[in-house]
Amino acid sequence: MGTGSGAIAIAIAKHRPDLEINATEISEEAMEVAKLNAKNILGKDNKIKYIMADVWDGVDGAFDTIVTNLPYVSEDYKPNMKPEVLKEPAVALFGGKGDGLDLYRRFYSDIKKHIKPDSKIYHESDPWQHEGLKVLAKAEGLKPILEEYLILGFQNKTN
Repeated sequence: MGTGSGAIAIAIAKHRPDLEINATEISEEAMEVAKLNAKNILGKDNKIKYIMADVWDGVDGAFDTIVTNLPYVSEDYKPNMKPEVLKEPAVALFGGKGDGLDLYRRFYSDIKKHIKPDSKIYHESDPWQHEGLKVLAKAEGLKPILEEYLILGFQNKTN
């Protein structure tokens, strides 16, 4: 979710060609870049399915694993950012004011419709946001399973 240039979806598809991969994105321009990158790296017959979506709007079904790279930079941090970073589209960077987790709140508000028992969820986020993401995930009954520098993972445990 939030495929951007497609880097994460492409890496997963390259290393796990047995998986069905859906890549969602709100930006048509970014989606075209992701498709081109996948074609160049994986070939024209790659199996990544692309879905134009705004968080869950436009997404149907439940998934075994969800990997997100939603915008998570706080708009409050904008004055401190390097000029070259600010050349990126704002929709690709900013996740709201304060903690920058507005899109993740939307993500977790509908998560139960889109996960199966034992589903796993992985987020790219800033380490200082991990506690806020844990609160959102735990409120939906998800258990932490991984915490690395920029990666946080949860699992839906039904037992």
